[in-house]
Amino acid sequence: MRLGYARPVASAITGHTGVLHAGAQLSHRGWVVSLTLAGAPRTDIFAQQALPPGRLVAVQVKAEQGGGFFLGPELAQSSHGEADEWFVLVSLREPAASPAFFILPRAHIAAAVGTALACFGSSYRQLGAQNFEGYAGCWESMESAPLDAPWRLPRWHWDHRHKWPEAEDAGMPIEPPPDAPVV
Repeated sequence: MRLGYARPVASAITGHTGVLHAGAQLSHRGWVVSLTLAGAPRTDIFAQQALPPGRLVAVQVKAEQGGGFFLGPELAQSSHGEADEWFVLVSLREPAASPAFFILPRAHIAAAVGTALACFGSSYRQLGAQNFEGYAGCWESMESAPLDAPWRLPRWHWDHRHKWPEAEDAGMPIEPPPDAPVV
C-alpha cells in the first residue's frame, strides 16, 4: 500500500539532509553558518567568513539521491544585481558514503536551467550531476565574489545559449571556456 504523503516526506528529508551536509562543510571550512527557516526565499543557509573581511553569503541547497537535481524554471532568474548568492548541490549516496558537493554561483545555475529550458522546453524536469562535475568540491570559489568564479558548465549549454534571452544578463560568456567539458 502506498501512502499519499510518502514522496513529499522523502523529498523533504532529502532536502533537509542536503542542507545539513552543506552547512557542516561550510562550518568545517571556517564559515559561521545559520540555517534559515523553511520557506525562506532563495536561501537555505546564511554563511559568514569567520575571519576578516567576514563576507556574508546566501546559499541555496538542492539535494538529490541519484535521479538528478530538480531545478525549477524559477531558477533561470539570475542574482539581483551583484548579490553574493551561491548554490550548493548535494548528491547523496549510500548513508555510509560521503556526499558529492557542487558549488557554484546563482548565475551559473540560472544559465544551466535557462539553457536546459531553451533546449528541452516543457519536457525539462531535472539536470543530472554530470552537468555540474566542473564545480565538484569547489568550495574555494566561495572565497571570491560570484562574478569572479570560473564558468565550468558543459559545452552543450553554450550550444543553446543563443536560445536563452537572459544569457547576457546572467553574465554567461559568449564562448565556452576552452576546458568546458563535453557531456
